[in-house]
Amino acid sequence: MVVSNPNPCPDAVDLSGTINLITLPARPYTVTDLFAGTSTMARLGKGGVGVPVTVTRWDTLAFAITPAP
Repeated sequence: MVVSNPNPCPDAVDLSGTINLITLPARPYTVTDLFAGTSTMARLGKGGVGVPVTVTRWDTLAFAITPAP
């Protein structure tokens, strides 16, 4: 999954929000930031799960979402 903030405005600010994962089967997942190398656990339930992110201007984040062991 890739998230970007391509805002060209000179007064652009960081964007914060939540990536909602709802179509994967309910179970634990590992969400890994592929650029930073950090990981967090996300447990998908019946209603899905939200992964909070903040993206600075002109930045792109890339995540791998894999079933947790």
